[in-house]
Amino acid sequence: MGLAWVFLLMAIVTEVAGTMSMGASGHTGNPWMYALMFLLISLSYTFLSFALRKISVGIAIAIWEGLGTSLIAFISMVFLNERASSQKIAGIVLALLGILLLHFGEKEAETPGLKKRKLK
Repeated sequence: MGLAWVFLLMAIVTEVAGTMSMGASGHTGNPWMYALMFLLISLSYTFLSFALRKISVGIAIAIWEGLGTSLIAFISMVFLNERASSQKIAGIVLALLGILLLHFGEKEAETPGLKKRKLK
């Protein structure tokens, strides 16, 4: 199960990097930035598909999107000088809380008959 979580983390990191390069490609129009964006987003989906072999779809997508969105918002506030409103910070905190609730709720509700494929 640990390898699946590594794949999910890699999916999140490449999603965030791809989204940040999307902003840069839109501002500069540099074709290499578009290529980098495409590569990173493609890698993100590939890593996510590997994670889905062991992690349920609902949990993996919630974590991937929630953490990715929260990290993008945080990076934008810290490094790109976007305004850090109380609503934006509350949204990030609530997203992270929701992810935790989903994750721990999933562990309690695991179905014994559900078989997951092994990562190779």
